Amino acid sequence: MNINQYSRYNRHLLLKEVGEAGQKKLLDSKVLIIGVGGLGSPVSLYLGAAGVGTIGLVEFDSVDVSNLQRQILYETQDINLPKIQCAAKRIKDMNPDVNVIMHEEPLKKENALNIIEKYDFVVDATDNFATRYLINDACILLNKTYVYGSIYNFEGQVTVYGAPNGPCFRCINPEPLPPENQPGSLALGILGVVAGVIGCIQATEVIKLICNIGEPLIGRLLLYDALNMKFREVKIKPNCDCTICNHNSGIDALKNYEDIKNLEPKNDAIKKITCVEFYHKMNSDDDIVILDVSDQENLEKVKYKTYKNIPINLLRENLNTLEEYKNKEFIIICQSGVNSMNAAKALYAKGYKIFGILDGGIFNLKTTKEWREVYE
Repeated sequence: MNINQYSRYNRHLLLKEVGEAGQKKLLDSKVLIIGVGGLGSPVSLYLGAAGVGTIGLVEFDSVDVSNLQRQILYETQDINLPKIQCAAKRIKDMNPDVNVIMHEEPLKKENALNIIEKYDFVVDATDNFATRYLINDACILLNKTYVYGSIYNFEGQVTVYGAPNGPCFRCINPEPLPPENQPGSLALGILGVVAGVIGCIQATEVIKLICNIGEPLIGRLLLYDALNMKFREVKIKPNCDCTICNHNSGIDALKNYEDIKNLEPKNDAIKKITCVEFYHKMNSDDDIVILDVSDQENLEKVKYKTYKNIPINLLRENLNTLEEYKNKEFIIICQSGVNSMNAAKALYAKGYKIFGILDGGIFNLKTTKEWREVYE
């Protein structure tokens, strides 16, 4: 360590559990962060600040204005720029000690092993099931321990998978859920600070693993409830029948993760319609149903078409209330357009006719003169 590093990491050096030996371990370590969004932002910032010597980033998306509510790596000026480049610059500006390696590509079966094998520890900061299964299987195959985190509405969870004598993701989730049962941060929104809380805990677990201190969350799933400000812990054990980490039946090669992706509903069959198309359809003689999956009614003044309001989180259990409209076409709306796509997939899978979803949702509709004439 040089004189600048003694000054920079002084507060670590004062911790007897870390000290100079622990800080050197951090400086010599290599950590891969897969996904640089809501979770990956605090993870990368805190690991960078802690002096992790090499941080690999896997990300191929660009910054969107909707990211800024929770993805604290990015600023307004970064909108439309590649996330990975913005993230790398932010980390390097904060701590020049860190070597940032950019993997500007989606993690796939073809590249996962080659990318992951170069690192000591891995952080799963993703938000889709196919990649979660891929990360798990690749880490088990390479004997890599990884820190898992996920967030949902006001809740989050963290654990450590792939550690010796500990469970893996498939021990708890052997196969992906059906699409209609798959939760996700995009489906119902996310309180931004929940991503910060869970991401910070993930970063803490990584530091503990690197420095070999404390008791990592191995065999323990930490659950966080922000609304009631409660933490609770669930014991999780290795599954002796696990097809991935069981030593007798474990994998020797990665699977075909397209099969998992194929379980996720596709957007191809769902058409996005503009506000102009929406108003044109509303004023036509076509017998259509407007399904609003927002938490509150948005088009309560619309009397010339069938209008139903069922919040997205209640849709699955209330699908039977739409049976009488099964021969009609649906236009599905929500506040931003995200929930309407998820609702359209669920209805389409059940045989409903979907004319389309309103692109940009009610937020977009409110910018039109037609809306102002009726509502303002």
